[in-house]
Amino acid sequence: EEMDLLEKFLQNGYLIIDLPKKSIIYEIIKLVEKNKNSLNDVFETSLFHQKLEKIQKSINLMGAREGLMKDMKFILSLLLKDNSFAVQNVVYLRGVRPNNKKNIAVEYLPMHRENFYCESYIDNQINVHFPVFNYNDLTAMTFIEKSHKFPDSKIILRKEDSKYSGVERFSKGHKLGLPYNPKIIKNIDEIGIPKRANCIPGQVMLFSTKLIHGGGSNESDEIRFSLDFGILPISLMNLQKKEHFAHYGNQNSHYSKLVV
Repeated sequence: EEMDLLEKFLQNGYLIIDLPKKSIIYEIIKLVEKNKNSLNDVFETSLFHQKLEKIQKSINLMGAREGLMKDMKFILSLLLKDNSFAVQNVVYLRGVRPNNKKNIAVEYLPMHRENFYCESYIDNQINVHFPVFNYNDLTAMTFIEKSHKFPDSKIILRKEDSKYSGVERFSKGHKLGLPYNPKIIKNIDEIGIPKRANCIPGQVMLFSTKLIHGGGSNESDEIRFSLDFGILPISLMNLQKKEHFAHYGNQNSHYSKLVV
């Protein structure tokens, strides 16, 4: 069965698995449910990002990073063949407002591969994505199955700026991990058909950073919440960018070592 999981991950570029019954995700879901109403009537984007970032901070102060890593211990040791990892220091909270709220396009990330925004070491990272609230086939993240095998050299990109994205560099939106100069794939049709992640709260989707994925528009009436962060093999930790804006605490690095 272990072989099957590894094989599936390498073939499709992702895996969806159940978290343990006592996972910290359930405490995080409670926290978000308690605070989500404070976001409902906020129309101004920078204020929305500010309030979202406050909830994100509480989630991180709860020990989400260590807790969620412990919850994924089995599958991560299978995929990365180790029990010590380089883990992003911030667990990002994504809050995507309904489309009908006239919100800007980049409240969710456009379809991308992590190496659009990072050096090539990022190709070895595993992204982990956790549904939290209002996560379904109207709201879920989108991705293209098996697209991690599509060659980088065949992707045609168009670069946009802050005017297009509505996210200024060093703003709250940037602190939430949104790109201020997004790159848009022009030949997405050649790569495949995007589909919604079939994943529910209490599960995690682990995927290759080369899998073409994006935040997914929200076609429902409520805000969609999810969490995500990235995990690198420990051997690549020293390749990370030294200064990274979207982090917390006094560590300037984007990743630090975690043993589970």
